[in-house]
Amino acid sequence: MAKTSKSIPQKETPSVSRLAEKENVSSAATEETVQKKLDQIEQVQAKVDTVKVEAEEWKRNMDILASEKETARAQLASTEAQLRGSKEKASVQSKKIEEIQTQLSSVVSGQETFAKELEAAKSEVAMVKAEADERVAQYKADAEAS
Repeated sequence: MAKTSKSIPQKETPSVSRLAEKENVSSAATEETVQKKLDQIEQVQAKVDTVKVEAEEWKRNMDILASEKETARAQLASTEAQLRGSKEKASVQSKKIEEIQTQLSSVVSGQETFAKELEAAKSEVAMVKAEADERVAQYKADAEAS
């Protein structure tokens, strides 16, 4: 019987060894590539975390600004209400001032009328007194003559 066992020829052994080396090199290159990718993922994750922190800070700032905006609107509404109240008071006071000025004008006009009437009365009294003095003098003269 002939020997049927196959033996690996010597020439094939270096090929296998080269393949194994190539696989080791390829495996090492793959591990290196995977490690680079993992490093990149870690860097990207760090950036994402940073962006998340910044986003949270922006949200807090937006909440603060929204609160300040509400406060400012409330203050504005309050100030507008006070302004309307002040305008109404000013309008009422203006009307009162106009009424008082009208009354004052009426009083001044009445006073001027009374002053004219007083002057007219004084003038009439002076004329009546002059007539009375003249009559008294006439009566005295008539009485002395008789």
